[in-house]
Amino acid sequence: MKLHFYLALVLLMRLSSIAQSSAILDSLSSELKTENPSSLDYVSILLAMSDEPRQTDPDSSLETAILGLKAIDKYGHEDLRAPALHRIATAHNFLGNFDTSVVISFQAIEAGEKLEDKAPLMKALNGQAINFYYLNDLEKAAEFFEKCYEVALEEGNELEAANALQNMGLVKGIQGDVDSEIDAYLKARVVMERLGFDEGVANIDMNLGTAYVSQQKFEQGLEAFEKARVVFEELEHDAALCVIHTNLAETHLYKGDLNNALKNARLSIEIAEALSLSNEKKYTLEILSKIHESKGDYKMALATIKEFQLLKDSIFQDEKLKQIEELKVEYETQQKEDDIALLNASNALKDARLQQQQIVLILLIVG
Repeated sequence: MKLHFYLALVLLMRLSSIAQSSAILDSLSSELKTENPSSLDYVSILLAMSDEPRQTDPDSSLETAILGLKAIDKYGHEDLRAPALHRIATAHNFLGNFDTSVVISFQAIEAGEKLEDKAPLMKALNGQAINFYYLNDLEKAAEFFEKCYEVALEEGNELEAANALQNMGLVKGIQGDVDSEIDAYLKARVVMERLGFDEGVANIDMNLGTAYVSQQKFEQGLEAFEKARVVFEELEHDAALCVIHTNLAETHLYKGDLNNALKNARLSIEIAEALSLSNEKKYTLEILSKIHESKGDYKMALATIKEFQLLKDSIFQDEKLKQIEELKVEYETQQKEDDIALLNASNALKDARLQQQQIVLILLIVG
């Protein structure tokens, strides 16, 4: 069984609809243009703008965060360096550049350790743990989640502690200790529910569902998924709903409830197509093929598995092209640097020769 879980990336990253994000970005862009902000406001607005679209447009988020970091280099405001670095690292994470994100996250952690306010440090530690998670280094991921948890407890930040605890539970589950995973989720859920953080509760319910289903406790899993679905519908968080419907489809398939499995699979694919979530659509198509096969509709099962394979090949091809483009940019950048170095060396040689000629001319005149 391989259901989807939901990793708590950044605690204060409020999950919102694309329309809400666009409205916030428009407002910030307008403020940046018309208010003639101070250097502090300028940096703060850039960082806020980089924070909004990191899920929907990580390239734009990265570009804006880099502008913010350059402004910090120019104007100072060192207390914003850690948040700026963290936003850059997170954008790279969403782009799949995990090695780059690891390096920048270490810089964010170093900058965060110097601050009296430890909130940026906690976010950087959490982000670094997530990098190692995606790099399949679970030991390192657990280490940084634990560090984030310890700092949060020291600072009395219950919400961040619950967030880190949830992620620690996730790692435990992947390592095979599902009982410890569920225990961590339930403890984190109590805190988030008491603090009124509905989105965090829904994230945990989604993960609880996957944990229960892995133990073949299907009814408990469905109950947890349904709780999460209700909240994400209220929040209009379509990306999370896409994952929820996929998990519901697969769980109903395990139970043999093929009609509900089919309904949820189609809902997931509909959302995935609307949001261009290719990986989620690919995963759900594979489930849908199994549903058709279980219903005895082998023609639809075959057509669906062919669509799955085509999408899988397309995603693989896109990833390869992206890697080639990144290597091309890296090569061109290096080439430009080499050309500049060669030009500088040539200019230095010309200057030396000119200086030598001037010395000879002076000597001749003196002679």
